[in-house]
Formats: sequence, C-alpha cells, structure tokens
Amino acid sequence: MFILTFINNVLFYGMFTHLFLNYYYPNKYHHFLLNSFHLCMLTYSKMQILTNKLLRDLKKNAIMNRWIEYYERKNHSQCKESENIEIIKFGKLTQKTNINNISEINHYFIDFIIYSDTVVKYQQTNNVIYFKIPDNYNYRKCNFRFISLIIVFSDTEQYSINLNSESENYYVENNRFNRSVFLYLISKKYNVFKDEDTVRYTIELIDHEINYVKLKDNCEIILNLDDYKIVEKESNAIEIDYVEVS
Repeated sequence: MFILTFINNVLFYGMFTHLFLNYYYPNKYHHFLLNSFHLCMLTYSKMQILTNKLLRDLKKNAIMNRWIEYYERKNHSQCKESENIEIIKFGKLTQKTNINNISEINHYFIDFIIYSDTVVKYQQTNNVIYFKIPDNYNYRKCNFRFISLIIVFSDTEQYSINLNSESENYYVENNRFNRSVFLYLISKKYNVFKDEDTVRYTIELIDHEINYVKLKDNCEIILNLDDYKIVEKESNAIEIDYVEVS
C-alpha cells in the first residue's frame, strides 16, 4: 500500500511540476531537459563501454570464459526454448516447439524436424536435420564446405543454396539433403514454393575437392564429418557426372 501511494504521489507531483515549468519557464525547462537527456546518454554509453571492456578482460581468463559462455548459452536457451525445433511438412514450416514437447506431436504431421542450436560466441545457429525424433540432440560440425550448390528447375530458374552463412550452419554430420529438405530451404530463403510430388530439378555442386557434381532429384546428399556421400533413392540408376574443375 505504501509503495502504491508513493508511486501515485510521484506521478501527481511530477506531472504538476512538468506543467508548471513548461508553462512559466519553457526555454530554461527545455534546455534543462535536453542537457539531462544528453547527460543520461553519455553516462549510458560510458557504462556500456566499461562493461564490454570488463567482459572482454574476463573472457581472457580461460576459466571465466567457460563460465561466461555457459551462462550466455543457458540464458539464450531459456529465451529460445519454445523455438529450438522446427517441424516441416510438405516443404513448409508448420509448427515450432522444443525438445521437451516434440514427442507430443503426431508423427504423421512431420516430414522432418530441424533442431537449432545457437553458439552465442559466434552468433551462428547450427541446424541439425532429423527424419525421426532422436534419443539425444548431440551433434558434430563438419570439417568441410561445398564451394557452391545450385538447384536448377530450368534454364531461367535456379537457386543457390548456401548451407553456411553468418547466421546459420547446416554442415552438421549426418544431415541429409533430399527433395523435401531442398524445397524447404528454397521456400525459406526465396519464398518460392514447389509441389513436392510433381516438381523436377537437378542439383549442380562444386564440392570441397573442386569436383563438379551433377545430380537428378532422386538423389540424397548425406554429410559425413570430413566428406559426403550420395544415395540414389530409386532402383533405376541415374547419371552422376564427376568432372574435375581446374
């Protein structure tokens, strides 16, 4: 009760003082407000600089750095807990949830899921693709990168897929890239939606060993830790061309 009374008094007398000064001493009052605002901003900036410097100094200590990264990751996970799992169906994001609630989702409504883990130190999110709900969400980042990867629908329609950007990384061991995943990535980046049952395309990539690889759309690319493999999903073989690029 005392606190409410105090707040009401502050608001009442504060408003009265503002109206009085603004009416009788407008120039001096406005000048005072501007100076006060400038002083507050200057103080805030100095405090922010000092705080950042202190944090950098603390991170130079190996033990303190581990603790700081732990609490940053913990706080970030708590803030993003409800968004660390994306559920994909028919090439579209249908729902977001977390690892605690994913088991409650009917498997019929899931083509695959993407588990997102943000590394605060690098401000990048590692995206792990699962085609069934895993027992655990441990993962390892790949030690290689494709030079380029392009999905070609026609001579006039083709889309570059970057699996590693400043904000996201899909180079994770055992990540599988097939028709469903590629069409989802295209819709996510380019806002282009294709019928998964009827659309045809080819994949053109230059891999980490500077090999040119051309695949048809019944192939799946599976990432290993240090390389990748290609799996054909139909019994009839398709042509896979490997051409070394000089």
